[in-house]
Amino acid sequence: MGKFLALCLLACATLSAQQASNPTELPGRPFHIAKTWVIGGEGDWDYLTADPKAGQLFIAHGSVVQVVDLQSGTVAGQVDGLRQPRAIALDETGQFGYISDTRAGEVAVFDRRSFRVTARIRVASTPRLLAYDSVNKLLFAVAYIPPPEKVTHRVVRRDASGRAQVTYVSDPVADRNAAEAANNLPTPVEVIDTETQTLVGRLLFSGRIDSALCDGMGGLFLGVVNRSYVLRVDTQTVAAQLPSQAGADRPTLNWSDVESGEVARAAWAAPDHPRIYFLDSACTEPRALAVDGHLGRLYAACNNMKLTVWNFEHGELVASVPLNTPPDSLAYDPDRGLLYVASGVGSLTIVRRDATDSYAVVQVLPTRQRARTMALDQDTGEVFLVSNALGVDLRTPGGIGKLKEVPVPGSFQVLVIQN
Repeated sequence: MGKFLALCLLACATLSAQQASNPTELPGRPFHIAKTWVIGGEGDWDYLTADPKAGQLFIAHGSVVQVVDLQSGTVAGQVDGLRQPRAIALDETGQFGYISDTRAGEVAVFDRRSFRVTARIRVASTPRLLAYDSVNKLLFAVAYIPPPEKVTHRVVRRDASGRAQVTYVSDPVADRNAAEAANNLPTPVEVIDTETQTLVGRLLFSGRIDSALCDGMGGLFLGVVNRSYVLRVDTQTVAAQLPSQAGADRPTLNWSDVESGEVARAAWAAPDHPRIYFLDSACTEPRALAVDGHLGRLYAACNNMKLTVWNFEHGELVASVPLNTPPDSLAYDPDRGLLYVASGVGSLTIVRRDATDSYAVVQVLPTRQRARTMALDQDTGEVFLVSNALGVDLRTPGGIGKLKEVPVPGSFQVLVIQN
């Protein structure tokens, strides 16, 4: 009975995905879900990265990184020996890949031909985000800093019959104090020299960094979600300054005061100091970033349901595009002038940039619930999203009202978006 229900739910979910692939109107050929690859596997997932040259897609899933062949849609292999993989970065040589293993406190180095881990770089933090700088051959591993938990108090009252009634009430003052304390916690960004595969130092920033990427031109961009600003770090400065502190136990560049008024103003005049872009009300809580180094454009997808465009040379707002749902991830295709915003509630918003540097939504494509992270193949223009199907566990005691949604075994899948 349980297997029959799970199969029915999986079939219905597949039918829903087929029905959901009908896009909104778009001149020419609309985007649609062209293929669905069911690849299986267990556990939750995080980031995925495409390697167009090798024709492979790397997915952090459960305790492994799955490697999917982009021609056949089948699993070509996997990287084992991990505890909690979160992000994958690839170097430009095609030889090595890097995986942030949050629970192990390591960055794992793997060979992209054999998929075997060849080295483990121990860090003092819990790395999640990875950003690779091809200019200076540096890998930046950003620590995961969880948001503070809500504070509640247990209250016991007795009713007229003397029975104890237990309730939990929130504590707004304690929540605010916890949030302020979290804002002041420094976030470490570990710096790894990929040529020697060694940890060379760390950077320190205030606030919770929720996105990180390099622009391929010597710039590292960091989105500080709980303070609504973006930092740009010159990677040449990092490469030059960290080795000069080689005598220290852990060479550190402490930039946790970068948002103070005097420091922020000085940053624009000092080429070796991080620049700060205050997004203010235009973009509250930047969740995902993309950048075009040649055009000097920074793209920020924000929790106030906007995609904002900034001139990062001057820190000026260029455009603001409304979104229908809060964003989870952002991808940018500079060759085709398209931005993709994925939402965990089941939609992909496509925004077009035209020659006049104006931006508009051209399509909102229904996808699948929890299809929140994505990767882009810049050679073909294909977009990849991942999700799974949910069923219910009939073994849960207490009747229909107590049933809970659980993942259907083997239902993990890749959605291939084309136009």
